[in-house]
Amino acid sequence: NCSDDGIFEVPVEEPGDVRPALRADYERLRDAIVFETGSDRIYRELFAGKVVVLNRVPFMDEMKEVIVDGGHAGKLYFDPVLLRWRFRFSWWTARLAIDYGLVEVIKLRAGEKLGPRLSLGGRVLEEGQQVVIVNSRGDPVAIGYYRGGAVRVQTKLSRGREPLENARKSSIEDAIKANEYTLHKMSARAITFLSVMAEKLSGKPVLVSFSGGKDSLVALDLTVRASLDPEMIFNDTGLELPETIETVKKTAKYYGLKLHIASAGDNFWRAVGFFGPPGRDYRWCCKVTKMAPLSHLARKWPDGALNVVGLRAYESFDRARNPRVWRNRWLPQFLSVTPIREWTQLAVWLYIFKHRLPYNPLYDMGYERIGCFMCPAGFLAEYILVSEKHPQLWQRWERVLEEWRQKLGLPREWITHALWRWHGPATQKARLAHRLGVSLPNWKNMLNTWVKSKPPSLMVVEDEED
Repeated sequence: NCSDDGIFEVPVEEPGDVRPALRADYERLRDAIVFETGSDRIYRELFAGKVVVLNRVPFMDEMKEVIVDGGHAGKLYFDPVLLRWRFRFSWWTARLAIDYGLVEVIKLRAGEKLGPRLSLGGRVLEEGQQVVIVNSRGDPVAIGYYRGGAVRVQTKLSRGREPLENARKSSIEDAIKANEYTLHKMSARAITFLSVMAEKLSGKPVLVSFSGGKDSLVALDLTVRASLDPEMIFNDTGLELPETIETVKKTAKYYGLKLHIASAGDNFWRAVGFFGPPGRDYRWCCKVTKMAPLSHLARKWPDGALNVVGLRAYESFDRARNPRVWRNRWLPQFLSVTPIREWTQLAVWLYIFKHRLPYNPLYDMGYERIGCFMCPAGFLAEYILVSEKHPQLWQRWERVLEEWRQKLGLPREWITHALWRWHGPATQKARLAHRLGVSLPNWKNMLNTWVKSKPPSLMVVEDEED
């Protein structure tokens, strides 16, 4: 319900880690709408020049709720079969698409029930084309997709909250102003927490683990504002994008802080020939590229240190279980703390914009996360982006995948659609393979290939300092 001051809640799917759309998001949104409708009219009328908020939701790949002017406008998602961004209508945008004549429509007869498959009555559409299903009164009731000669119902529609009528064009500055008091309270609480923890470890150095990402940037800025005179730690896994390396160095210079780099060198590239591609269920890479170099670097502080980390509970279930203060078994002499544990992405980004912090340019290019460019926890959308922006890096990774594909006797889709991300049985892998029409060998039979290789001789590269 709307309150007297005009503020109301907009329900979003859990966990509700919303963020403002950035430059690449607007470009993707426009292109996706043009792909669905053949026109950018809906984009121009609803999204151009306004603050758009995105909320990631569960899907086979990337999918985000799109919210503008206080209402749900649809979902922006990456189609893992077509390998492109698409837009799924909400009740509101489906209604507009119908009014503008921009979408195919199936009308149910009075009393007709909505089934899982609907006939187009002789009409033939493009495979995968989006269709709006309406009731006898012409109101949208479902979204379907044309596949195999019929329309398969994908999701039912409910009216929900519609955007405000006659809403003016908004800006990030408006959002900052509206949330200024809340940001001030959150920042003050975080700075107080850091000051108290530093006092408890009186005399111990303060370190900030900086990844080059937005969360660690805010954690770093809060630590500096707490006047704790920190030093920076960066873990160079050997799989970082060049923009991240440059951002780390520029950030150290921006704040005038000493930078320590724990470098894994080419450990990953030497190890992958033995271990094979890492998977979501086979994360050997973290130990080789992160834990080993960091534990080696930690010897610089044998008497311990306060380690400030930019972890947020909204990022994952594992991180939500993390307390605000803990010790890592790989770095036992460090007492790790996170000052932004309860912050959402929206709070992080508004803080960055409010203080004009120098964030990683990869975000504006469309990257959702900062880190290893071929992390198995990533999405197809990210891999496609890397292949476009950094083709030489991606080609090097594809050569590794191709060697293992041939060794394991797998279809080409194992590479092109990143089925390598899972090694054991996984529902998501099975669904995607089914959609692609490919069969994969029994995962148990694939294990024999791995055990025949010999482990490489790995070494930890000495840390660097800038």
